[in-house]
Amino acid sequence: MEKFTESVTETEKLAQPSNFDHLPLIGNGFPQLRRYTSSLLESLQLKAAPTAQDILDGVDTIKGMNHRQARKVSDDAPTSFVRKRWESVVWNEDGLDRRFYELCVLSELKNVLRSSDIWVQGSRQFKDFEEYLIPKPRFTD
Repeated sequence: MEKFTESVTETEKLAQPSNFDHLPLIGNGFPQLRRYTSSLLESLQLKAAPTAQDILDGVDTIKGMNHRQARKVSDDAPTSFVRKRWESVVWNEDGLDRRFYELCVLSELKNVLRSSDIWVQGSRQFKDFEEYLIPKPRFTD
């Protein structure tokens, strides 16, 4: 019975609450991701539909911070794309958290690339939605 009680106590320590959110934990992996994001964002030529322009502005904000080697996200950085789930980690008492702002932008960039609201010029997979359609001159013939 003693071993059973110990195992129950240990299990309770290891178990996560049902409302546990792993999002704050991904900030720990930011330095590894950060090694590649600067080069990635610089190499992609991104274009956006009007609905996703704010996310593209967020990407440009990150690029500008990288060029200036800024550590703090300016207070006027675009944030309309920050979803409710991200709000608690993107904003802190000092303003916008650089790590989570960048992670949020990258996460939303992934989503809009899938929906073709942002496309990569020259890409076969993430191209402009209009390129999937029949060209207007050919369609009108």
